[in-house]
Amino acid sequence: NAIVFDRPVLADNVYDCLRDINAAANQYATLDKFTGEFEASKGQKVLSLFHDKEQVLEHFIKQGISDCCPSTRPELNEYEISASADAITTYVSRGISALRTIEETRPEILGIKDAEMHAQIHIRGMSNLTETLFKCLISNTPKEYVSDFEKLNQTLSNAFVDAKTTYGI
Repeated sequence: NAIVFDRPVLADNVYDCLRDINAAANQYATLDKFTGEFEASKGQKVLSLFHDKEQVLEHFIKQGISDCCPSTRPELNEYEISASADAITTYVSRGISALRTIEETRPEILGIKDAEMHAQIHIRGMSNLTETLFKCLISNTPKEYVSDFEKLNQTLSNAFVDAKTTYGI
């Protein structure tokens, strides 16, 4: 990757927040790819790997909650708002893709003892963490952008509702 020198520098708190959101988005992509290649024939080993990938994702979301939720609302410039919107849009699209893949692989997941229970726990956990993350993101977003972030939140929330319905949560 080439270095671009004409871009404004992100404030440290914004950089930390976006780093975490991007890490979570990338982990959603990893989970999506792994789940799409899921083979029930590999049994408990694949369940353990699935669990590990979801644990990493939950860690990144928790880190995002920590770094994106300052006690005082930060002042954001236009570049930081744009970078935040891009990161959150990516997070949402990758989250939706991973959740759809988890829904589509339910028949394979049912072929492994306790796998559905683990999937239910992780879907519920990711949903709760994402809800917490979005609450703080929306509360720290300048008013003129709140509706955009609320729409992204609702889109991802709907995907969680679908996944929960598929898994009987």
